[in-house]
Amino acid sequence: MKRLPMLPIVLAVVALGPATAAAQGPGGAKPAQAPAEPAAIPVYAGVAPGSENATQVEAWESIGGSDSRIVRNVTRPTLTPFLPAAGYEATWQRIRAALSPGSRFSGMLFGDRDQAASEEPDMTCPAPEVIRGHLAGFRIEHWEEKEEDGHTALGEPHHFHLIEVVAVRTG
Repeated sequence: MKRLPMLPIVLAVVALGPATAAAQGPGGAKPAQAPAEPAAIPVYAGVAPGSENATQVEAWESIGGSDSRIVRNVTRPTLTPFLPAAGYEATWQRIRAALSPGSRFSGMLFGDRDQAASEEPDMTCPAPEVIRGHLAGFRIEHWEEKEEDGHTALGEPHHFHLIEVVAVRTG
């Protein structure tokens, strides 16, 4: 099997496939403010490749009067690498709501045996079975669990437990 590249992220969403009904506008989606994401990391120095001449404007919408939001027309994607526990369940709900059948989720998550699970109270490090539970309604195309000692981006020793997953929404 072809090895997927490792990315320094915990959670990222890739939606490939048909747009959801809510993303198309009708059905109760209303304009919303983009969330403040001070820890977000730009994926590219500028716009995403192929978006250089794009004229669309990024648009955020709320779904059905809830705190759930969707975004469309993204030309400057970002990653949010550390998701606090308080927003973890709601984020999975938004992922499931945003991805229509045939769309894919791709992510790398810190697992429960990662050093951060015991040392970083603001980080979410779920067990593999918890992650699989969040993927109900998806067919897992790629799952790799890695556990190794290494160094953080700051050069500090760290025990990593990383879970890479790619899954397609089935229902």
